[in-house]
Amino acid sequence: MGELESNLQNPEKNKKSRLLSSIAKSRIAKTVRAGGALAMLYAAAPGIAQEAEAGPKERPVAVEKASSKIKSPESAKKPSPAEQLRQKKEVAERAAKRALEEKQAFEQLKLSDVPQVFLEKITAAKDGRSLSSVIGQKEFEGLNPDQQFSLLKYMNSSRFADQYDVYDNVLFRLMRLPLTEETRNFALEVAPHVKPRDKDDTSYTFGVQTYMASVLRKSSEDRTYRELARSNKDWSEKMILALAKNTPREGLMHNVVSQLYRHAPFMRGWGNNQIDVDDLIRKAYPLQSLPDIEKRYSQLVIYHDGKGNTRPDPKWFFLSSYWQYLLPEEKMTFVHKLLSKPSDETAQRKNDDVLQHMLIERNYWKDESREAYGRIIEEFAKADPNKLLRMYVRTGHSANWGEDLAGLKLALTDPRTHPQVRVNFIKLASIESSGTLAIRDELMKLVPPEELIVTRNKEPAAIKYENPFDRNLYRHTFGNANIFDDEALKNIREIRREDLPDDIQKLPPLETAQWQVMIARNLFFQNKKADQVAVRQEAERIREFREKYAEYPLFNHTTIASHEEIYKGRPRFGTAEFIEGVKKHASDTLHISPHLNRERGDYRVTRESLRNAKEKILQSIRTTQAPFTFFADMHGGGHDNGAIYLSDGQLPNTMEEKENGKGREDKRQPKETERTEKITAEEIAHAFVERYRDPRKLQMALSKPDVVILASCFSSNIVRSVAKILRDARMPIPVLIGMAEYGQVGFSQFYLKEGSDFARNTILQAEKNRPPTIGGIIDYTFQQRSSKPVVIVPDNNGNYMQLSDAEWFANVHTNVG
Repeated sequence: MGELESNLQNPEKNKKSRLLSSIAKSRIAKTVRAGGALAMLYAAAPGIAQEAEAGPKERPVAVEKASSKIKSPESAKKPSPAEQLRQKKEVAERAAKRALEEKQAFEQLKLSDVPQVFLEKITAAKDGRSLSSVIGQKEFEGLNPDQQFSLLKYMNSSRFADQYDVYDNVLFRLMRLPLTEETRNFALEVAPHVKPRDKDDTSYTFGVQTYMASVLRKSSEDRTYRELARSNKDWSEKMILALAKNTPREGLMHNVVSQLYRHAPFMRGWGNNQIDVDDLIRKAYPLQSLPDIEKRYSQLVIYHDGKGNTRPDPKWFFLSSYWQYLLPEEKMTFVHKLLSKPSDETAQRKNDDVLQHMLIERNYWKDESREAYGRIIEEFAKADPNKLLRMYVRTGHSANWGEDLAGLKLALTDPRTHPQVRVNFIKLASIESSGTLAIRDELMKLVPPEELIVTRNKEPAAIKYENPFDRNLYRHTFGNANIFDDEALKNIREIRREDLPDDIQKLPPLETAQWQVMIARNLFFQNKKADQVAVRQEAERIREFREKYAEYPLFNHTTIASHEEIYKGRPRFGTAEFIEGVKKHASDTLHISPHLNRERGDYRVTRESLRNAKEKILQSIRTTQAPFTFFADMHGGGHDNGAIYLSDGQLPNTMEEKENGKGREDKRQPKETERTEKITAEEIAHAFVERYRDPRKLQMALSKPDVVILASCFSSNIVRSVAKILRDARMPIPVLIGMAEYGQVGFSQFYLKEGSDFARNTILQAEKNRPPTIGGIIDYTFQQRSSKPVVIVPDNNGNYMQLSDAEWFANVHTNVG
């Protein structure tokens, strides 16, 4: 009665009530009620009705994205009655659809013979955490893969599917199931549920990033998944789009996409066969407008010193993941604003300060941002060439990316550019160590000779250029060694980038340089001239032999020889853990060391035990049954063709250049004393010559080559000497593997029980759970950051060729040499 009186007293409210009453009797209302009834019909588990009511609140990110596109604030705040009914209808239909999917998944779960205890716990689950505990218990491990997969599919169809505890645990368990196309595609159904729990949540993508990395790594490294790996690119694109439904762009790019680059070459942003991440972003998200970017700038530019004090610093904006992952056109929108000419001088100085910080911090931009940077420099050059060149000089940065070049050329040739500004910039380009010779010379040609007042004999102090070749090759330089000490690279300038196959030209610059090094060496080994035909033929030959040796096993009848050195009470070389790892894959294993009784912990060494160990090693090479593997874990180096050491052999001051009265010390000469015992490259080669005098071993070596692995400094120098001696003697050449590149040192990692990353991961390939192969070494080359593995194999013409090169991966650790 009170409601009736209220309506009579308020005609406007009475009119609205009649309108709502008529709408309630309409066909739309009947559809809504039918949807609600369907939801009740299929409510197999409790909570569906509550989920329907809570529907609009469960996807805050999606709602925020939708609302950002609505430009009429009044209608957005107060939806009409019809709009309210439409929204309720959508909620009801969504609830009904999810109820139906959950019901079907539950019935399918029953058919998979999942134990009753799991069904009871699922029915009793009241939230995502209690539901995820079903697959967190030990009993889950006892189910077969099909039952586990059925449980995961049910969880992904449940009303709790978009709660963090559920989707994260589903992905974690999915990662442990056998990798198949079905399980991989199931992740596409899980991905839309991934969303932040609140605005400060940064961990919500960890599960999906880990799962995607696992799939891409496993399918690309394990050759049993070769067929699956072919569709990795398409699957990754679909995953990114699926994640974009509820994942903010910055979180998706920073926490997922950027973390997958090292596992997926097609996500690195180079070449034709790459994922166009920018295009995916355009499809999935609205573009950032200038007000959007300026708002984030005002938030990110604030620097906190940790003491409660703050100050603006543009540096932090350009280092932020937000700026890194803006699209090129979005970045250009911001830069155009900075390049505009404000009437206020203070605003102009502020804009210039921001532009200067952009130039300074661009060294830290990710590779995929560099193309956008090149376009920015061009626009900058068109707007104000003098300001651009002055900023380069002021910040002390020369052109060190190819993307700078077009814009800098515009600035240098622009008639508005002052001659002195040009000269100052060229002075910087001629002495700045980060600039390449090629870019410097190209820029110098653009300056009139009469303006070129610059000291041209000033070379960068940090790099001693011995050959005017692309700077990428100078990154092969490590310690005091230089790649141009290698006579096989004297022809490196003849291996032009444009002569390489098209797909190799499109690789990242350092990978392209790696191919140039391999091709240059192999042409030198064959005494061939480097023209375009020879270069392309050699590239194809490398690919052919990589495929041929991909599954070639490392261990057969195996001899392991080790140095005498003791570190913290235990042998540093030929550790017990490494030997046990070899025994898992070798037909039989013999370990030779100079210790009197190593098995019983007697690590004493005598002159006689050293001589006996050397003779046993050489005798083992001569007589061990074929196919044979010889692994030497020792110090290495020395004059001439080099040697491996059973005692002494350390390289003093390896990482430190010293000058004496006669010039730089020779760092290849290891320490030797009166008790030094070593095996030279000539002695190793002659032992193999004697081995191949046995017709059976000779015949076996021609069809299935022996394997020699040297874990020592300068091992590439040594194995190449062995290969050359055997080639000249017209004897079979074994597969030769070196721990370190030409003129380079190797490294131990004392925290690894196997003694080094090379021993554990390159040779034993511990993470693969399968016998180690030549292909495994080449695959791991890009991941091993301390030592630089080398693979040399016999070709079909009695010669040898190199299949791997990774000199430019190097970090300083304790060296083996």
